Amino acid sequence: MPEPSVPAAIRLGLLGSFRAERMGTRLPLSPGGQRLLATLTLRGITSRTAIADLLWPEATEQHALGSLRSTLWRLHQTDADLVHNRGENLALGPVDVDLLRFVAWAHRLTDSAATPDEADLDLAHLSEGELLPGWYEDWVLFERERLRQLRLHAIEAMACHLCRRRRFTAAVETALEATRVEPLRESAHRTLIWIHLCEDNIAEAMRHFALFRKTIHDELGVEPSTRLQALISSHISRSRAGHSRLRVTGR
Repeated sequence: MPEPSVPAAIRLGLLGSFRAERMGTRLPLSPGGQRLLATLTLRGITSRTAIADLLWPEATEQHALGSLRSTLWRLHQTDADLVHNRGENLALGPVDVDLLRFVAWAHRLTDSAATPDEADLDLAHLSEGELLPGWYEDWVLFERERLRQLRLHAIEAMACHLCRRRRFTAAVETALEATRVEPLRESAHRTLIWIHLCEDNIAEAMRHFALFRKTIHDELGVEPSTRLQALISSHISRSRAGHSRLRVTGR
């Protein structure tokens, strides 16, 4: 996937629904034009033949390339700088794409060597929609699942960053979003439980652990991982040890 575009007069939206706007005005694009722009966003510079085969898989190569030429002609009629010709290849023009901004944000959150700024920890990021809902081509389904996984990892990382900054309310809300998106994902529940423990809310942590344990037992017939169980047991052991020291010292 290409790097995020520089700020441009044309905005392309692929998250939640397809949108193409120039200076706030919707651009009238054909279904073929929409799919071409989505393909170039997701794949970067691509040969004409590869795009034609991808978008018109049931047509002969000659007819597929003809459909591509017609699509490019229609895009040109919008008088918007949407696609650039690079010999036998095509590339997306200087367009601001929400998907590329989302991917850059997710990579900043999941990069262990990076320190996200406050803008990266804005809860508004949790409302981003899925990739091109209602599109069912195989290449879209693959990218949608890839983006879903990236989003889950980014949300979990965001919750951890918020917790380390002691923004517990936002951290809990963020972790809960990950469990909502994927109710059986243990790493999401482990993140939420860890946040409760960091806030010394042992009862909340135990309650959520019991709820998750029942859910995966009922749905999958399995137990939580030893890693999650160890997280709970080690914290309880430390808590009990701390209370014992308090009783001995009389404090």
